[in-house]
Amino acid sequence: MKAISIKNNHYETLASTAFYTEGMNESWLQETLFNSPDLLNQTSRDSLDPIIPLCRELPLRGSTSTVFLDILAVRASGRPVLIECKLWKNPQSRREVIGQILEYGALLQGQSYSDVDAQVRATVKNTDITIWQEAKRQCDSTIDEARFVDHFTNCLLDGSFDLILAGDGIRSDVKSVITFLERRQSQINSLHLLEVTVFGSDEERLVVAQAPIQIMSQKFVQVASGEIAESLEILENQESGSKKSRQDEETNIRNRQFWDKFITQVQFSHDDQDKPRHGGRNWVKIPYYPQVNWITAYRIKDGNRSRVGLFMTFNGPGGDEAYTQLLDQWEGLVSEIPNLGHQVSKDGIGEIFIFELVDITDASTEAFQLEWLIKTSVKLTDTLTPIFEAMGRADV
Repeated sequence: MKAISIKNNHYETLASTAFYTEGMNESWLQETLFNSPDLLNQTSRDSLDPIIPLCRELPLRGSTSTVFLDILAVRASGRPVLIECKLWKNPQSRREVIGQILEYGALLQGQSYSDVDAQVRATVKNTDITIWQEAKRQCDSTIDEARFVDHFTNCLLDGSFDLILAGDGIRSDVKSVITFLERRQSQINSLHLLEVTVFGSDEERLVVAQAPIQIMSQKFVQVASGEIAESLEILENQESGSKKSRQDEETNIRNRQFWDKFITQVQFSHDDQDKPRHGGRNWVKIPYYPQVNWITAYRIKDGNRSRVGLFMTFNGPGGDEAYTQLLDQWEGLVSEIPNLGHQVSKDGIGEIFIFELVDITDASTEAFQLEWLIKTSVKLTDTLTPIFEAMGRADV
């Protein structure tokens, strides 16, 4: 890569400056990214849901020692972003930084918003401002506190983070990173490799962050009329923006916002029913009994058919027996929940489902979609929970 500085019609070629010179080490890179968030916000998604740095050197207590995350940031939507800086001088450094950021994500998962908020305040030595307040201060867009905190909380529960590895020479080693992750069988929502290059002259220093390489691993569930498709493992390796249009990015953001509304607004009748959690691009999971693990709520457009719906798959402990007992009571269930369906998959697994045909791409139907999903999920749990509770009592 070449860089040219033009000042007052004077053209000067800027030479690439190697790291580890003039104080440019990993600490310098960390400070530069923290103080210049524009270097982190490169894609169309970033413009819609920008990354906002919160603190440097966040302490995370492990089983045997305390480790330190280089930068904790958050998107305006409330999704945590973990950033680790590494100058990749040798293969060992590459393996170490990947292992480190996976470990940091594991240590953050399961914590509460208030826990992380307290850690951030202690790290920046400012007890007067919350994570939400700092995000709102730095972001031009309006951020709703309740929605922000709820999204942040759900991401912590699910371990749903954006992970960013920043350093030099990243692009030349993407293949080895993918191989490492495949061998670890790591389940990552979003991993970005950000390469930073520095150019300099006698008077100035130019820092360039190239559009990040994105590696994603996520589960996506497709539901077709009359059948439940298996979970698909999707591994994408691409430079951000090369295959996804701005419209695609905007659609993903709108989908996320839709499910944020669903998670916030749904109120289950049973006090011990957990709130839904984000699952994939256009579905969420409602934690449920071990016979099914969770209920999936989804929106999908498959060719000319578009629908919203819910389903559960009986693949947990005692799943076959639970499915059989529900079929014994099927007439009563259908009288309570019209259009409820059931089937056995090609793998011999019982499934119960219900859906409503509606054009999910039509914004004017969004209120109907939301209302239907909320009403139906509440009705489904109201009807089935007493049955599952009776099964539990019978097993005692």
